[in-house]
Amino acid sequence: MVKIFKAYADETRLKIVKLLLSKQAKGGLCVCQILNALQMKQAAVSKALNVLKNAGVVTDTKKGLWVYYSITNNSRTDGVNSIIKKELGADADAKKTAGAIKSPQACCGSKRCK
Repeated sequence: MVKIFKAYADETRLKIVKLLLSKQAKGGLCVCQILNALQMKQAAVSKALNVLKNAGVVTDTKKGLWVYYSITNNSRTDGVNSIIKKELGADADAKKTAGAIKSPQACCGSKRCK
């Protein structure tokens, strides 16, 4: 459980979680979409996603050329995610970046998201 709370304790990781909890992220987002929406460097996003994945907060699914990250639905993280969504305004923050969420084809072109 400590690993989960440590995963949420970083501003970059919390921004990613908020974005993935938003309605705009239904079905998951690829790394390029997260990069574009949050205007962050790939190294920072990849490192944050790795920590979140290792803590069991996010899961990744490969669809064609792209790997999509989404929030893991499990009893260990549901309570914290609910608090983030309600108290920290995940949807409100995501609405600010919603225009920046492009399709993977538009943001990645022919490159493969990792």
